[in-house]
Amino acid sequence: FKDMHQITRRPNHPDEIAMATGNGYYLSRDDGRTWTHLTDPSFRIGYPDKLAFNPLDDGQLFMCGADDNPGTWRVLHYAHPAAMQSRDMGRSWQDASAGLPKDMVPSIEALTVCAAGEGVELFAGTTDGAVWHSGDEAGSWQRVCEGLGPVSKAAHFRLLLPGGPGGPGGGHGAGEFLCRGGIVQEVRGPTDPERGTGGQRDGSS
Repeated sequence: FKDMHQITRRPNHPDEIAMATGNGYYLSRDDGRTWTHLTDPSFRIGYPDKLAFNPLDDGQLFMCGADDNPGTWRVLHYAHPAAMQSRDMGRSWQDASAGLPKDMVPSIEALTVCAAGEGVELFAGTTDGAVWHSGDEAGSWQRVCEGLGPVSKAAHFRLLLPGGPGGPGGGHGAGEFLCRGGIVQEVRGPTDPERGTGGQRDGSS
């Protein structure tokens, strides 16, 4: 795999571990000793980013991510993300994007799931500063908040702007905040749009 985006254990079966990477989705059934590569970049979510188990039924796994890796975003300025669910630990997937725009530009880069009584609610954050909510286990989505700062890994949100890297107006502006390695950093001046404050040049993170 290129890089690890998220690793999560199945709550009631801790030897089973799901992993989202820059090269697809992987599953381990032996506590991480061996891994099976179950999706690749040709899958609908070619760049899986976030994973979450249903806290009331750990047989249900949710995944969200973009159609392709961020290296394509700097040219297309388009992430075309999706949400999907699986009930067999990722051997098969069903679309769970109803309510999300079909030609969605921003990427989904945050996902959380919470138990609410006898049901489950999901919240997803996007690189354009919006929050989407599902109250029916990803059966449908509604935008419940917008106008926030980018919900974004490092400079991913800039790759999706018309003036982002690859076009005029790229780079980071003074006063913006970026998170790298779990540390929030303030940008104090213009930076190289491809490197940001020291990120990877290939856009595959």
